[in-house]
Amino acid sequence: MFGKKFAFGVNYWASENATRMWREFDEQAIEKDFKALYNAGVKWIRLFPTWDDFQPIRELTTWGGTHVEVVYNDETPLDTSPEGIAGVSKVMMDRLETVMNLCNKYNFKVDLAIFTGFMSSMNYIPRLFENKNVFTDPVALMWEQKFIKYIVTRFKNHPALGGWDLGNECSVMRRIAGDVAAQYAWTAMVSNAIKAVDREHPVISGQAELSTENITPEATGLWQLKEHAECVDVLTTHPYPIFRQPNDKINTMRPIMHTAAENNLYEDIGGKMSFIEETGSIGYQTCSLESEADFLRGDLLSAYLHGCHGYFWWCAFDQGVIDFAPYDWNNIGSDYGLLHSDRAEKPSSKEAKRVMTIISGIDLPKYERQAVCVIQLNYKASISLAANVACLAEQNDMGVSYCSASQKLPDAPLYIVPRIEGNGALRRSSVERLKEKARQGATVYISMGGGFLRMFPELSGISVTSREVPAKSLTVNIDGTELPASPNYVYHVSNVDGKVLASFSDGTPAIVSHPFGRGRIIISLFSPEAQTASLKGAFDRADAPAYYKVYALIMKAAGVKPNFYTDNPYVVVKEHKIDAKRSIVSVMNYSDSAEEYTVGATVGYQVKKVLYGELDGKLNKNDAVIYEVEKY
Repeated sequence: MFGKKFAFGVNYWASENATRMWREFDEQAIEKDFKALYNAGVKWIRLFPTWDDFQPIRELTTWGGTHVEVVYNDETPLDTSPEGIAGVSKVMMDRLETVMNLCNKYNFKVDLAIFTGFMSSMNYIPRLFENKNVFTDPVALMWEQKFIKYIVTRFKNHPALGGWDLGNECSVMRRIAGDVAAQYAWTAMVSNAIKAVDREHPVISGQAELSTENITPEATGLWQLKEHAECVDVLTTHPYPIFRQPNDKINTMRPIMHTAAENNLYEDIGGKMSFIEETGSIGYQTCSLESEADFLRGDLLSAYLHGCHGYFWWCAFDQGVIDFAPYDWNNIGSDYGLLHSDRAEKPSSKEAKRVMTIISGIDLPKYERQAVCVIQLNYKASISLAANVACLAEQNDMGVSYCSASQKLPDAPLYIVPRIEGNGALRRSSVERLKEKARQGATVYISMGGGFLRMFPELSGISVTSREVPAKSLTVNIDGTELPASPNYVYHVSNVDGKVLASFSDGTPAIVSHPFGRGRIIISLFSPEAQTASLKGAFDRADAPAYYKVYALIMKAAGVKPNFYTDNPYVVVKEHKIDAKRSIVSVMNYSDSAEEYTVGATVGYQVKKVLYGELDGKLNKNDAVIYEVEKY
């Protein structure tokens, strides 16, 4: 979809009338919008043809509710024209073509959301389907396919078209969260209907949030990642900080790291390209104009450095002045635009343009990832857990990729299995795959929550005599630092086959390294991932316990040390290898204050050129330096 270039875009509604832009169409006003967005450096537009405007059909019935015919909303009969056969409005489709032409004029590529039946907490479902489930009802499915065939046929050759989006967060139009088969069937139907007409442009997910594997999918309330990924070409994330990580300040490590971690998890487990299709500050109750600019700069740079394929802001213009539904009653439908409602620039738009102007000229290879985070089954908050793992790892300058516990494990020197919860976290087959990696020489690190881990004595090397809930608060000493620890259980043991790397303050073992084949299995009897998940400011407050030292201990035991590293836990360095001799090195400050740092290395190198920022040992808040090195 995006090729090698990182794409920067916005989700577009007209500045003056938002979701009523199609029925209150003003071409001149839209062109003014596009001029302002072009001047702000925007390259992609996500465009929303509201479904009830574009397919304005209803049913006429007679005695006993018997069906007579489907007509337009004003009772005009459908004719035999292409529009009549599809039940679409020619007027609206002509207006869409006008907007697509304007996109082309300003060199925007368009992510076209076909079924915009939900927007800003309100449904926009055609009257014919108001009392039907649009995912499963045969009448709805028939007319949806007609709609797809018409819109794809009409616009497939338009030069502005970049891809076909299923629609805006379609999963919430109706509730089928627990019905994975229905999710799959609907997504496959839409995707196949598009590809029957157009095989040149990718099918884009448009979903806000997906779930990793769960035996009872209804428990998450989400659609399932792997099944959904089978049906689309491009996955999407909508990782707004206020929904994903509301405990921390918006422009600090965890909210920013979550954006990239969620996107990477989708791509790694789903096996399809993924990009950040929506994110933003959601207005000035969470930040100021200035701190919003800091957040956007940091979030954009972090996404880029983590190999994400694109970053789209929600949304193009502030909407706080709009007084009709849903903006009248949806209090987050407010001033969150890249630009003000009068099209004036903001500090955030200026920063986005500045950053994109520079990084667009950098051909950045994928960053090095030394560890694989294995996401357990049946865990409701797996994506937040993955983000915490990313923070702990990257405070040690270690890159992490993601894998589901049911998938084949990619090769790596270190496997992280965080926070075992419940009775079904790992299948037997998953445990056997981890054991085999340890036999071959890798380190497998497993942290315990309150769940059960089969083969516990064999994996841990611990001979358990009993376990109990701790009677008092405990600490664990890691490299001379006392950290609060809240294990679900403490274990009384008769023997440990291996080395106790750390103990709790009551004397019971906390972290044990057990030789296994040519490698080792390290069991932590408390979960630093759980400790940080419940701790406000865990990755930005100076007085927060340094749980990243647990990962430093694990990395040392595993013999994992990145080629480049820093002496500051808020400043993260990555290596992006060009070839055996050359790399691009990126250094990112995830703090909301300026930070000093020193880059160390396990290899000799010389700096060839600086590509972004200044290489002077100090980084402004939420900013980076990127430079090319030659190793010797």
